[in-house]
Amino acid sequence: MAQQGEVVDLRGKICPEPYVRAMKLLEQAPKGSVLRIVMDSWRRVIMLVSAVKALGMKVDVAKHDEKSFLITIEKSVEEKKEKS
Repeated sequence: MAQQGEVVDLRGKICPEPYVRAMKLLEQAPKGSVLRIVMDSWRRVIMLVSAVKALGMKVDVAKHDEKSFLITIEKSVEEKKEKS
């Protein structure tokens, strides 16, 4: 589990590991916390951002360095429920 304020580095990981790890960290994070993740694949960033937005959480993407992106996710107090 990532600590509040910690940046989780998922660069260089092979799909689907970055997505699965990010979603698991998000699931374990307390409501109201902020999760920061670094990824080096724009395709994986888009997958994660889409999933997070579908859950109704705030997400922001910024350039981390020349080859990677910083994704900042704010875990909402009220999440959207998945349809059964």
